[in-house]
Amino acid sequence: MIVMEDLKARGFVMKNRVIGFDQAHSRFVLKEIARIHATSLALQRDDPKLHDSLIAGLSEVVFSQDHPSNHMQNCIKKFRGKKTHKAFMRRMTQYDFIFSMFLVFIDTQYPLGSPIRNKVEAFLGDYNNNMKKIVGKNSQLCCITHGDLWVNNMLFKYKVVRQIFVGF
Repeated sequence: MIVMEDLKARGFVMKNRVIGFDQAHSRFVLKEIARIHATSLALQRDDPKLHDSLIAGLSEVVFSQDHPSNHMQNCIKKFRGKKTHKAFMRRMTQYDFIFSMFLVFIDTQYPLGSPIRNKVEAFLGDYNNNMKKIVGKNSQLCCITHGDLWVNNMLFKYKVVRQIFVGF
């Protein structure tokens, strides 16, 4: 049985998926996702048996051995050495866009040969295998995640601010 509730009746609204999030909403979402991840990691530390029972029915589908995907690695190969421009950005998938912006950030913030850039490039060089190690059920960093995080899967509720005009 699936039980659903109309959250609009409780004042929740969805942001426009075409426009996306501004910085304030992005920060809020990242903080809430971090809270979910941290709660999962705390549960793993404090009650490993409960944690294991919760993740038993979950699977990692992007990087796992059962669901081999070269999507991220292909994205990295496609982006390297190319300048971003509107036509290229329009053709990119969501993951491509996120990774391309990350690579642009690394390119602009860390010069060739810098320790951070070297670590990032080494990690990205074998991205799929490195991610499989990090997100696997036996990893110390194994945590419960959202799984389908995008604008249409998030609702927001805003406080009502009353405004009173006073005339003299």
